Formats: sequence, C-alpha cells, structure tokens
Amino acid sequence: ISQLNNKNAKIIFIERDQELVTQFLVTHVIKKGYKKIAFIGGNASGWVTVARVNAFKNTLRQHGLAFNKQRVVNNNFYAQDGYDGVLHLLERNVEFDAIIAINDRVAQGVIRGLIDVVEESTKIGVASCEHFTESIFNNPRITSVDHNLKDLSKLTVETLISLVEGSEMVEEAQKILPRLVLGESI
Repeated sequence: ISQLNNKNAKIIFIERDQELVTQFLVTHVIKKGYKKIAFIGGNASGWVTVARVNAFKNTLRQHGLAFNKQRVVNNNFYAQDGYDGVLHLLERNVEFDAIIAINDRVAQGVIRGLIDVVEESTKIGVASCEHFTESIFNNPRITSVDHNLKDLSKLTVETLISLVEGSEMVEEAQKILPRLVLGESI
C-alpha cells in the first residue's frame, strides 16, 4: 500500500512489485544453468517495462553475469511481439540460451518463434515475468511468476471498505509475495 499526498487529495494505491517478480524469475533461470539470457517484450517507456528491465539487468550483475543491451528487445505485450523478438535476436546474431518474456502472451510467441526458426536440438529456455491462468494449456507450459492477484485483490477490497467506513489510517500491508509457476519451458 502506498500513499501520495498533495494539497487537494490523499491518494492511496496498491501496486505490484515489478522488480521483485523479475528478480525472483531471473534468479530461478540462472540457477537452472542459463547464462546468456535475453529479455523480450514491453514498451521501452512504460513503467512496468522499465522496472522489469532494470531488475533483469541488476539481477544478472548480482549473479556475476554480464548485461548485454543487445539481448533486450522492447516491442510490446503480445504473442506476435515475442515471435518478432526472437527473429530480431537471430537476425542480429545475438547469442542467447534463455529468454525472459515480459508476460505469458509474449512467451507464447517466443516459443512459436523458436519452434519455427531454431534447430530442434538447440535447448533454449523460456520463462515469463507474469503468469496468465490460461497458460496452463500451452505446450509446453510456461515457467512464470504468479503475482498473487487474488490476495492483492482481497487487500484492495479490504482497504477500500476500511476507507469507506471512515478509517483515517491505512495500515501497512503485509507484503504479498509472488509464486513461481513451474512449467516445461525451462
């Protein structure tokens, strides 16, 4: 829970920790043995993308891995963008052994792109910073991070009710932690 105060209003909002979910995922991918990790998806000027790319870069460095800006492709948030991102990396001869996608939809496109243009014997891992529930039907299932939206939604409603009932103070919320969803993609 965060609060902004200005002269006209007190604004209370609940936000997801975009850096934490990315650190969590990148650390998992590194522990699986991947070292040349690319990042695909997102709008380069959007706050979610900026937070996730910064966390990606910092987590690589914390684990002693080099950050290569050529391995970052910011285009958008859809499957076609994942597919196009793979082509972009390959056309520029950028080496990578895993790809972190900004979300499951982009990861779907990444997987399709890898299937269409990379040799079958090449094992490239794919993981996603944001789990979508329908992704359980993907083949392969995508390793991703569930942001625990159910608990975040519950916290939002409880906070709203508390404020409507006249509470002046918003208590500091317990940090709602993400959950790793293991799939076959990495």
